Amino acid sequence: MPNKKLIITLVCLISALGGGAYFFYPSKQNTDFESSLNEKSQLNNLKTDLTEGLKTSVVDKVSNYVINRAEGLWTKDPFSDAPPPSENPAEKKSEGQLDQGEPGQLEKPVIVHPVFIYSGYMEIENRKIAFINGSEYEVNEEIDTGLDKGYYVETIEPNWVTIKHKDPNRTPKPLTVFFGNP
Repeated sequence: MPNKKLIITLVCLISALGGGAYFFYPSKQNTDFESSLNEKSQLNNLKTDLTEGLKTSVVDKVSNYVINRAEGLWTKDPFSDAPPPSENPAEKKSEGQLDQGEPGQLEKPVIVHPVFIYSGYMEIENRKIAFINGSEYEVNEEIDTGLDKGYYVETIEPNWVTIKHKDPNRTPKPLTVFFGNP
């Protein structure tokens, strides 16, 4: 029995000395770690230099262009397939279009409607319920669009809904929104 205890003690002592030597002995990994830290700091410096350079040159010009275009009056809906209005007033009259006023006067800006997403339909007894922009609505119920109020659901069908505005000048024809498409 004493031999077993002696052997176990020696094995534990040798493994402890080996582990300590391995732990305290400087290895190649430490130098690799220092070089990787140096490379990482160089990459971080390069990244900050690039982002600062982009902020001062390209991004500001692009942002300013986009902001200026968005804030300006739009004479034509950019998503419409209709041809742009002609500049010559005589051509307008000959094409049967109405005169917008004096030749130097600005035309009325295009009315942009909010985006409506028809994502669900449910029919319970005689009630038809449409899920528009994540909320449920019934016929003649006003749609919550955030800032622009006055839109309401005119009809509900399984594959589409029609939406109108209380002001007939805003939507002379009802907006048809198909299921799953904005």
